[in-house]
Amino acid sequence: MASDSKPVFLADYNTEEEHATELGVCAKTLRNWRRDKKGPPFTVVAERVYYYRPSTEKWLRGLERAPAQSTKSNAP
Repeated sequence: MASDSKPVFLADYNTEEEHATELGVCAKTLRNWRRDKKGPPFTVVAERVYYYRPSTEKWLRGLERAPAQSTKSNAP
């Protein structure tokens, strides 16, 4: 197995680099989020960080916010 490949049992997991790309952020941002305990859940295997895609989807849904209600009236 090449050093950059994943074992088959981690097929549903992203590496830090893959996850950063999918989220549109830098890997450093993911590291900062882990340090600050505010990013998606992660798993460490053999000192490598992995992100389980369904857990990240759940985390993202938890970030959803309803649009702010306008205080202005649209009536003429």
